[in-house]
Amino acid sequence: MHTDSINLFKGLLNKVSVQELNSRIVNYRRVVDLRKISDEQLYKELDKLFTVNHEGEDVSFFLKSDTETYPHQRFYFYRIRKFTAEDLVGLGNRNFPSIQTRSDIWLKPPHLINTYGRLNRPNTSMLYLSHEPSNAIYETGCIYGDHFFLMVYKNKRQMRLSQLHVTPYFPEFDEIQNAKLAILYSFLYSEYCKIISPERDYLYRSSIAIYERFFLDQFIDGFCYPSIKSDYTRGFNICFSADKAEQNLEFQGLMVCKLVPPQENSEFGVERYYDGFLEEDGSFAFFEAGSAEAEEKFGDFAFRRLGGL
Repeated sequence: MHTDSINLFKGLLNKVSVQELNSRIVNYRRVVDLRKISDEQLYKELDKLFTVNHEGEDVSFFLKSDTETYPHQRFYFYRIRKFTAEDLVGLGNRNFPSIQTRSDIWLKPPHLINTYGRLNRPNTSMLYLSHEPSNAIYETGCIYGDHFFLMVYKNKRQMRLSQLHVTPYFPEFDEIQNAKLAILYSFLYSEYCKIISPERDYLYRSSIAIYERFFLDQFIDGFCYPSIKSDYTRGFNICFSADKAEQNLEFQGLMVCKLVPPQENSEFGVERYYDGFLEEDGSFAFFEAGSAEAEEKFGDFAFRRLGGL
């Protein structure tokens, strides 16, 4: 962080006390009715929470925790789709109705999205992934005996990521200034870790507005946020908008699996049947799990998965 920015944010943080910051959070939760409030007014309420007057102008003291990956650093991300009854039949002939075309492993068409999600509005498609296979298993609620497709994606370029799952600590700030940032991020955690039933999907409007107001940026490729199903100190998810997913990710392949009790020193166990890959003509080809063809197509990931889930 540049010296000028350090001094500016120090001054901004010094203008709001711990007591006032806590009061602002309480007031936000008291006055914001997500069933009725307009998007414009919701943005204004968020601005009230995170701004102070500086030299006659309202200025945000919101600080993001962003990270930039190294140019040749490889990351894998994961997503799970549970079997349908028809997919179970496909175990015998490798024909799975749920996995037929590229759209089955990529973003859902926007016209099929009619509810709010943690980061998406209706008619907006986002790609939600997990940073570990085990986290994807938690997120989808798989239990022993469930069959599923474990989809694997990898980055194809250097990425810049916003990190809500990490509370920033700036050594340039004193302990009180960093404590104020910790209070702010605790509020953000609570907004992103709500367990919301389908009929109350409007409650996602708060997390969506926070993302759009403070994190959405043409220079940010993905947005990392805490998992609500696994231990948030190590489990997180990552979301890509449609254009950023196309720019940053490629589909590596998928594993056709059954969840079974774990072996010693592992979190989950899986019984693998097939490995599947998207062909150039848009169809899928399935090979026996661990076969030479599958290992070659999975490339480096074949070594990554030797460590288990």
